[in-house]
Amino acid sequence: MKTAQTDPDGNELMVRIGEKIRELRKQKNISYEKLAKEIGLDRNTVNLIELGKTNFQFQRYIEIQGGLN
Repeated sequence: MKTAQTDPDGNELMVRIGEKIRELRKQKNISYEKLAKEIGLDRNTVNLIELGKTNFQFQRYIEIQGGLN
């Protein structure tokens, strides 16, 4: 796994979580579209989450985890 980079707002945690989500999504061969549909978000929002560029409520991360299972 690559080292997390700090985003411009200094939110390293969101970047690290996003990297882990992307890693798991790719391991399970799930597309942005499929994950987004599973959790009720659009593809662009999933992309922003994976890049650590959006700060969602913790509940969204739980929903993403459910979509990856």
